[in-house]
Amino acid sequence: ATYPRSSNRFFVFDPDDRTVLHQNDLDRQFPTQQGPQVFHRTPDGRLFVVFADGTISEIDTDSFEFNDVAKIPEEERETVRNGGVIHDGRVYFPTNTRLLSWEIQ
Repeated sequence: ATYPRSSNRFFVFDPDDRTVLHQNDLDRQFPTQQGPQVFHRTPDGRLFVVFADGTISEIDTDSFEFNDVAKIPEEERETVRNGGVIHDGRVYFPTNTRLLSWEIQ
């Protein structure tokens, strides 16, 4: 199947078997720039994603469920357009005008 560039399809691919292990459509968008940098793995193996609406979710790597753990407050909401990084226990990510961070719990 072919999906548009702005697709909100999430899929998990096994490069060894060359098979798609999981796929589903999400009700929100990933940032549009630096796509590979929207997924963030902690040193202990946890996996987080930052969505364009400012929601940070932890991905359960067994079930591929997204569990929301934080969100930019509504009154400060700006679109997250780029990926980010994990550094010293925090997820850092840029919005239109600011660099924000969230301390991993």
